[in-house]
Amino acid sequence: MGKKVNEICKLYFVKKSAVYELYNKYDETKKIEEPKKATGRPPKIDAAGLGSIRVRLIEKNDITLQELIDELSLPVCVSALSRTLRSKLDSHYKKKTLHPKEQEREDVKKNEMIGAKNSRKWT
Repeated sequence: MGKKVNEICKLYFVKKSAVYELYNKYDETKKIEEPKKATGRPPKIDAAGLGSIRVRLIEKNDITLQELIDELSLPVCVSALSRTLRSKLDSHYKKKTLHPKEQEREDVKKNEMIGAKNSRKWT
């Protein structure tokens, strides 16, 4: 009725030790479960940390990454926090385009338009 260990190993491409471990677990628990595998490095920022980051970003949306690390005492560097924001929170840092405030004055805008018209002329 049952198969031999060597047959099971050849059939499922596993080692004998894996088959024996499965037998022993079945004897203990009377259940056959796939073993849980924890692969990779655990994240430095857990779910609670992500929640506090999300709340802080909602409160102050123009905060820099370094300020966020300092205020929340996060154990990560700036680049790691940036990757976390993009991958886990689907948040992207938007850089503002900076320009002198003088460009917003009406007299400067008028001079720019005159200069643009003059620059189109052939000499």
